[in-house]
Amino acid sequence: MLLMGRVININNKEGESVPVLTRTGKGGLLSSGYLRDEPAEAHLQDETPVFALTNQKRGVEIERDGSHERVASGSGYRTIAVLSDRRIVVIVGDSSNETVDGDQQFSVPFTEVESVTSDTGRRGGTFTVERSGGHTWTIHAGGSGLDAVESFAETARQAWSQVESTIDGVTRALVDALDRRDKGEYDDALDAAQAATDQLEDAVRTAREFDSEWPGTAMLDRVRQVDDRCKNTLATVRVGRARQFADRAERRWRDDDLEGAHDAYDRAQSEYDAIRSMPSAPVEDWHRVEAEAKRVDSTIERLEQAPLQAAVDADRAADETDDDRAAIAHLESAIELYQEAIDVDRDAPERRFEGDPAEIEKRREAVIEAVTAKRRNVATDAKQAGEWYIGTDQYDLAIEEFETAREQFERAIDVASEHYPDAVDHLEADLAAVEESLERTRAARDGEAVDPVETDTDDDEPDYDVEATIGTTEDEVEAAIERVEDEATEDPVEPDDASPVGEGIESRLRTLDDERFGAVVAAVLGETGWSVEATTDDTVVVAKENPTTERMLVRLYHRPDGEPVTEAAIETCRELRADRANVDAVMMATSAGITDEATRRSRDREVRLLDDECLAAVIESRDLEDELVSNTVELD
Repeated sequence: MLLMGRVININNKEGESVPVLTRTGKGGLLSSGYLRDEPAEAHLQDETPVFALTNQKRGVEIERDGSHERVASGSGYRTIAVLSDRRIVVIVGDSSNETVDGDQQFSVPFTEVESVTSDTGRRGGTFTVERSGGHTWTIHAGGSGLDAVESFAETARQAWSQVESTIDGVTRALVDALDRRDKGEYDDALDAAQAATDQLEDAVRTAREFDSEWPGTAMLDRVRQVDDRCKNTLATVRVGRARQFADRAERRWRDDDLEGAHDAYDRAQSEYDAIRSMPSAPVEDWHRVEAEAKRVDSTIERLEQAPLQAAVDADRAADETDDDRAAIAHLESAIELYQEAIDVDRDAPERRFEGDPAEIEKRREAVIEAVTAKRRNVATDAKQAGEWYIGTDQYDLAIEEFETAREQFERAIDVASEHYPDAVDHLEADLAAVEESLERTRAARDGEAVDPVETDTDDDEPDYDVEATIGTTEDEVEAAIERVEDEATEDPVEPDDASPVGEGIESRLRTLDDERFGAVVAAVLGETGWSVEATTDDTVVVAKENPTTERMLVRLYHRPDGEPVTEAAIETCRELRADRANVDAVMMATSAGITDEATRRSRDREVRLLDDECLAAVIESRDLEDELVSNTVELD
C-alpha cells in the first residue's frame, strides 16, 4: 500500500499546511518519507501550488531522442510533482547517482508544454507531459483525481500559450514605438504604444479568467509586468510629444504668434495630463515628468498674461519718466500692445488670454489721449524755442525748432484723426501757427521783409475737450493701469518654488559660502566648454581647446552683501595675469554687480567679466539650480 501514489488537490484559499510540500525526511516500515534535502515548497518561486502528485518507488520516466530513462527516488523517500499556476516541478527524493547527490529537480513552464494526458489503471495512474522539442515525462501517481489534474494542466497550458503569444505581439509593438520615438516620429510612436496597450487587454482577460477558476496570480502578475512596461512606454512617448509641442510653442512665442504658441502649449499640457492620469509607479522619472508638467502649466499662465503685461509695462514706463520724448515712445508702444491684447484670441470660441477687451480698450483710448497731449507739449516747447531763437537772430536754429514742432503736431494729428477727433481742430490750428512762423523765419533769414511774428499766449491755446485726461496726475495714471491689471487677473502667477529664476538666482548666489560659490562658477564655465585644472580659495584655473589649449585664470570676488566690484579688482586681475606666464587670459567673477568704471577699465586691461546677472542667466538656461542648494551663509 505504501507504494501507491497519491493525487493531492491543494486548497490554497484556506491556507492549510500540506505535509507533502512542507516536510522532509526518510520514511520507515509503516510510513512514507518525503524529500531528503529541502521540502517541496522550497523549490517553488513566486508561484502557487495547485496539485501535488506523489509516488514512492516509480519516480519519473523521461523519453528524449529515442532514449528512455527512469529517475527513481532513494529508499525511504518519495517523488513529488507539483503543478503550480506557472509550471510543473518534479523533485525526486534522494535520487543519488554518479552525477547527483541528493534530491533531483526537473521543471517545465506551461509555455513549453505541448500536451498533457492522464491514464488510470488498476495499480494507479500516470500523468504524461509532452514538452516542446519532443521530450516526454511520465509521472506515476494515484489514479483518483488525475482527470482534474489533466483538466487544470490543459487549461493552464492553453491560457499561458495565449498570454505569451499576445505578449510577444505587444513587445514588438513597444519596440516599434520606442524606435519611432527615437526617430522623432512621435505621432506614429504614440499609435504604436497605444496599440500595444490595447492588444494587451486580450492577455488581461485570459489571465483574469484563469485566475478566477484556479488559485494563484502568476499569470496575472506576468501580464501586469508587461502592462507596467506599456504604461512606461506610453508615458515616455507622451513626454517626447509634450517636449516637441513645448519647443514648437516656444518658437511661436518668439515669433509673436501668441495664439499658435497657446495652441502648442495646450497640446503639450494635454500630453502631460494624460501621463498624470496614469499610476505613478510604472513611470520612470515620475518626479521629473511632474516637474516638466508644472513648468508647462506655469508657462501657459505667463503666456496668457504676456500681451496685457507688455502693454501695462510700457504704460507704466511712460508714467515713470520725466522725458516727454521717452514717454511718447513708451505710450505709442503701449497703444500697439493694448491693441494686440484686445485682438489676441479674437476668433477663439473662448478667450484664453487675460484682460477684459472692453476695459483694455478704455485704457487704450486714455493712452491715445495722453500721447496726443505729450506730442503737443513737445511741439509747443519747440515752437517757443524757435521764437526765442528768432529774438536773437539765430534763424537756422529757429527753423530747426519750428520743423520739430511741425513734425510733432503732424504726428499728433495722425493719431487724433483716427482715435481722438475732438482734438483735431485744435491741433490743426497749432500746426497752422507753426507753419506761419516757419515761413516768416525763412523769409527773415533770407533778408525779406516780414511782418512781426505774433507769439501765442496761454489764453490763445486750444481748450481740449479731454483736458481732464491730459492733466491726469501720476497717481490717477497708476490707478488706471492697476484697474486694467486687476481686471485681467485676481490671482497673479507665483514663481515656481522649485526653480526660482532671474533675480531670485542672483540673490541665492549671494547666500552661498566661498567654497560653494567657487564650485558654482566652475560649473557655469564647465557648461560653456571650460574644464577645471586647479582651484584655490579665491581663484580657479580653467582650460579649453580652442582649437589649441587656452588657459584662463578666474579671480573670485564673492560679495554676500551685494556690494558692486570696483576698478581695484580689475587692477588685481591684471597683475595676476602678469604674474602667471602659463595663463592666456584672466576673468573676474563676482556674485554682485560691477561698477561702470570697472567695466570700462576691464576693456583696457583685457579682463573678462562674469557678474551675477551672467551667472544667473547660465544657471537658469542650463538647469544648474541644484548647484545652489547647499553651503549657504547667513547674512547679518
